[in-house]
Amino acid sequence: TALHQGTATDFQLRSGDSLRIFVNSLTPSTDSDTPVEHTDKLLFELESGVVQELPLEIHGWDVVKLQGMEILEDVTLNSRRPYQVLDSLVVRPDASLTIPAGTRLFFHKDASLIVYGRLNVQGNAENNVVFRGDRLGNMFTNQSYDCIPGQWGGIRITAQSYGNQVNFADIHSGNYGILCDSSNIDAEKIRIENSIIHNTSGDG
Repeated sequence: TALHQGTATDFQLRSGDSLRIFVNSLTPSTDSDTPVEHTDKLLFELESGVVQELPLEIHGWDVVKLQGMEILEDVTLNSRRPYQVLDSLVVRPDASLTIPAGTRLFFHKDASLIVYGRLNVQGNAENNVVFRGDRLGNMFTNQSYDCIPGQWGGIRITAQSYGNQVNFADIHSGNYGILCDSSNIDAEKIRIENSIIHNTSGDG
C-alpha cells in the first residue's frame, strides 16, 4: 500500500547525469514498541514508455511525545518506547525524575532537560539510558545525524538542584552534555558514573 502518492513530470537528464530524490514520509501508527518496516516504490516512465521501478524501504517507530511537560511530583518513566521531547522537559523543585535502564530520550532541536528538583538515571551495563537528538537519518552518505553535534540542547542542573545521579548514560549530539549552575560546594551536586558524553558542540 502506498504511503503517499504524488506525480512529477517533464524532467530531462543528460547522458551520464543523475537525479537525486528526497522522500519525506509520515508512517501510520502501528502500536508497536519496535521499528516497523514499510515498503513502497517510485515509478519512472521514460519517454519511450518504459516504466522502471525503484523500491523504497523505510521504518516507522511509535514514540511517546512530550511537549510542555513539567514534572511536578516523583515520576518514573517507562522504558518500553522512546520519548520524543519536542520542547524542554522540566523537573520542578521537590520533584524527582527517575529514568530506568534502556530508556531512550530523543530531543528535538534546542530542547533540553532542565532539572530544578532531582534527576536519577538508572542505566546498567546492558541497557544504557540514551539522551540524543531526534533526527534519525543521515546528513551525508555514511554520516548519521546521531553523530553530529548541536542536534539538541543538553541536560542542565540548576543552582538549587542537588543529589542527582547519572549511572550508565550515553549523552551525545547536543550543544553540551551536562551543565551545572554554580552551587554550594558543601553538598553533592551530581554523581556521574559509568557514563559517556560525546559529540557535543561545546563542553561535555
